[in-house]
Amino acid sequence: DSGPWGETSLENKKGSVFLIDLEAEIIRPLALNCLAYPSGLALSQDEKIIYVCETCANRVVRFVFSPQGIFYFSTFYQFSGRFGPTAIAVSNSGLIYVSRFEFSNISTDGEITCLNDQGVILDRIVLPNAPEISGLSFSKLKSNMLHVTENSIVPSCFRVLVKGEENEVDKGSFDQ
Repeated sequence: DSGPWGETSLENKKGSVFLIDLEAEIIRPLALNCLAYPSGLALSQDEKIIYVCETCANRVVRFVFSPQGIFYFSTFYQFSGRFGPTAIAVSNSGLIYVSRFEFSNISTDGEITCLNDQGVILDRIVLPNAPEISGLSFSKLKSNMLHVTENSIVPSCFRVLVKGEENEVDKGSFDQ
C-alpha cells in the first residue's frame, strides 16, 4: 500500500507491504509505514523472494523468506538518475526487469533495466517517447514477450521481445 500519490515521500514514508496468508486467513505487514511510495512487486521463480519497487527512494527492495518462516528486508538495487522504479517483472529464466519512471517534461525516453538475481545490471532497454512506464508483465503465452504500459501522453501498451541479451521493440503499440 503506497497511499495516495504525493502523500508519501523520502521525508514522510507511509508505504507498506502486506502478506496475505490464505490458509490462516490473516493479513500481516512485512513493512509497515516505512517505505517511500512502494509500487510494483514481483515474486522470484521459486517464490521465496518478493521484489518491491520503492519509487521515491529510487531503489528495489527485497523480502527474503527464511527457513524459519521469517521475511528479511533489504535493499536489492539502488538506482541513480530518473525518478524511480515503478514496475517490476521476473522472467522464466529468473532475470528481473525494472521500469525506470521519469517525468515526460524531463525525458522523452523510457528505460527498463534488466538485473540478474545478484543485482548486476545485464541490459538496458530504451523505449523512445515512453518515459512514464507504469507497468510490466510477461506474457503467459510467449515467455519472451514483455508487455509495457506507459502513461505520458496517450496511455499505451508496448510489446517488447526479450531474446537473450538482444531486445527488440515491436514498433506497433496497441490501445488499452
